[in-house]
Amino acid sequence: MKTIKAWVYNNYRDKAGTGEHKIFDTKEEAIAYAKDEWNHLNESDRNSYINDKCGEFWVAQLDMIYDDVAEEYQPDFSNYSPVWSAF
Repeated sequence: MKTIKAWVYNNYRDKAGTGEHKIFDTKEEAIAYAKDEWNHLNESDRNSYINDKCGEFWVAQLDMIYDDVAEEYQPDFSNYSPVWSAF
């Protein structure tokens, strides 16, 4: 199994059933991107993340596992500790 480490920005809202993640080479890039995304949200959207019991908006270093079928690396969300979180 091929694995690498990468910095990942992640957001998720259970109520909306949506989320996304983006992969970065450096912690600084990932945090800058996450802060910019958070700052561009209106108050209602911010509260939607904050009040969602499963809401997430963070940056962490994750193991990335190579998926032979998709032919790309995918984040392993099983063990992470955010280095930045919006809330």
